[in-house]
Amino acid sequence: MTTIHCGPPPRAAGADIDLNPAAPGRTVILDHRGVEGRSGGEFPAVARDLLTVGAYVFLADGAVRRATPRDPLAKGWRRELRLLIPVEEPARWAAAAAALVDLLEFATDDSWAFEFRQADVARQLALGLVDPVEGTDPTCVALFSGGLDSLAGALRLIDLGERPLLASHWTTGTGRSFKDDVLDRVRTARPGWRLPNQTLRTVRAPGSGEASEMTQRSRGALYLNLGVAVAIQAGLRRVVVPENGMTSLNLAQSGQSVGAMRSRTTHPKTLLLHRGLLTALGVNVVIETPFVDATKADVIAEAVSRGGEDLAHSAVSCSRAMFKRKALPHCGTCSQCVDRRLAGLAAGWDDAVESQQHLVDLFRDPLEAGPPAMYAEQYLRFAVDAVEYSMDELAQLQDVWRAVEDSDDPAAEISRIHVLVNRHGRQALGAYQKALGTNLGDWLGGRLPPTGLFSRIGALEHLREPWQRLADRIADIVGPAARKAFVNKPPRIEDDVQRAIDTALTGACANLEREFPTVSYGPVGTRPDFSNASSADEAGEPALFVEVKLVRSRADVRKCTDEILADIPKYTQRRRSALFLVYDAGDFIADDEAFASLFGGSVRIRVLR
Repeated sequence: MTTIHCGPPPRAAGADIDLNPAAPGRTVILDHRGVEGRSGGEFPAVARDLLTVGAYVFLADGAVRRATPRDPLAKGWRRELRLLIPVEEPARWAAAAAALVDLLEFATDDSWAFEFRQADVARQLALGLVDPVEGTDPTCVALFSGGLDSLAGALRLIDLGERPLLASHWTTGTGRSFKDDVLDRVRTARPGWRLPNQTLRTVRAPGSGEASEMTQRSRGALYLNLGVAVAIQAGLRRVVVPENGMTSLNLAQSGQSVGAMRSRTTHPKTLLLHRGLLTALGVNVVIETPFVDATKADVIAEAVSRGGEDLAHSAVSCSRAMFKRKALPHCGTCSQCVDRRLAGLAAGWDDAVESQQHLVDLFRDPLEAGPPAMYAEQYLRFAVDAVEYSMDELAQLQDVWRAVEDSDDPAAEISRIHVLVNRHGRQALGAYQKALGTNLGDWLGGRLPPTGLFSRIGALEHLREPWQRLADRIADIVGPAARKAFVNKPPRIEDDVQRAIDTALTGACANLEREFPTVSYGPVGTRPDFSNASSADEAGEPALFVEVKLVRSRADVRKCTDEILADIPKYTQRRRSALFLVYDAGDFIADDEAFASLFGGSVRIRVLR
């Protein structure tokens, strides 16, 4: 367990990490001024504590590294964190600690423990009030990130006669400038309401190094705390969370996405658990989700209809935007960029304009092996599944069930989600068809790269499981190495083949980790011969095991067949994936494809020569 001291010195004994916001020697910046100073009046203790707890949780989340590429089963993804936090009302927070832990364990997959101590407010933060915004009479608080969903949400609220008070969080100047640019455009488009914006800044202090972990799974809890704190100060009872229903559910598009490896920022369970935290704290603020039945394409269509295409294109969605230039704010290949590009096509905006904001053109540029290609392939594979899901199949998905299990009518909720997921699938496939039609001449004429999206989908790459692609990649690596190793003298025993494969895999380690970021291979000493896991017993976690067979006679073909057939159940019954590499030392296997077909599709078979 990692113990993290939060707040000014003196540092608690036994703390491993110090999150100190006080100068000199501060390690983090926790700036409330954009919230506290801009509304005027007294800042209630519970509101300040909501910001403090949310901010320290977020900063602690970034201070402790998760799994690395050499942690193949992502066992290091889950961390144990103990936070020592100063608050103004420690008794209130101690009583709510269990609810806080429930929220964070679901949102982040980590184990959390808290100790709350009395804060010395004068020393805790140097707030320094700025001129308050006067003459405002807001009706609600709306979270605002500068993305398409928050843009559509703000426009809808204003058009319905609301006067939203916006709440934003930022860590980098680039991220803030993107958000401010969109906000200025909205103010110009809707001059009747000045759209006051309360902002919270939390970041590592200059000179204290970069954050160790960038997944930011606790950011949703921070944003919700921020919205509620702003509402309390402004005397409001409504916080609007403008996130589309598909993004909130964030259903798995790959078997390698386990638990909170997919963000649960606004998952219905996260919102439910946050409501439980507010109840435990005695806070009466309602959280509203106006886009719960909307897809990304639906939201983009609404943003365009209410604000025009230019305003919609100006919103920034990229998960890597904080590192991008203003001229090219979208990387083009992250999950959010892929979703935005295809959803925008489905919504009918001008894709030629949109593509100019993307560093990589999803439809016309090469896609590197690994995440750049993986996100797009998995997105379209999920779209195929989404169109075909029955309600029963959908109900078996863990994150769907978690979204409905506390509902008064789970069946009705599953039916609602089924309509949403099916519409998303149809929109995504329609968008891909539209993009293919636009670029068909260039693709068929060979003017698009062979590693581009259309070529990958044309080869049905999106229908192969990640473990199948990994198995084929390994076979492609070790095949030439085996041929070279035995060009003059064939192997005598299986151990000879294993050594050649070990050498090839060791040399290819860097490329394997780049192409498949959660894997790393090595010999395990006993059968199976190679693995990217020391154990695959944890349900749902991906693992690929490799076994080597040697065929030196026709009799060995039958023996090898019997051994593989006997081995298959030990993998399939435990939800493990396996690759069998069969080295044929004398062309004793007449038809490689016919030989592989004997074993079905539950394992991968590759014949090496």
